[in-house]
Amino acid sequence: MCASTLLRFGPAAVLAAMLVPAQAQPGFQANDPNTFVNAAQAALNDMSQGKAEDIWKEASAEMKKIDKRSAFVKNSAERYKDVGPAQQRVWVAINRLVMPQPAKDAKGPQPPAGQYVNVTFLSQFANNRSGFERVTYFLDPDGQWRVMGFALR
Repeated sequence: MCASTLLRFGPAAVLAAMLVPAQAQPGFQANDPNTFVNAAQAALNDMSQGKAEDIWKEASAEMKKIDKRSAFVKNSAERYKDVGPAQQRVWVAINRLVMPQPAKDAKGPQPPAGQYVNVTFLSQFANNRSGFERVTYFLDPDGQWRVMGFALR
């Protein structure tokens, strides 16, 4: 799978310039990286089982402003179309980012200011292809981490 094959899921594409529970998970509090890995693994499992709408319902309000439900669900279905469901996932990175307020003269879409955590997996798919899956979480004002986006490359 070539690196240029990046499917957009919410603002993860915007965040890509800087670099997923068995059922949709509501927000959670976490200081432990394992909590993020487990949540991201479960969210990716849900995505591959066609439960994108459930994930969208529990996602960050910031993601919902950027990525409408219908687009998110459609893009998630296309996500596994060519590669098939993941047969194995191994987490390879957890990155925490703090995004400042965008400059007033910034051009193009800017990610909302705040704290983000990206969890990246090296995944082996059903059709013998491999790639990287990433789940991005955003720390909402209520102190809960919620899904902000997905990416596959």
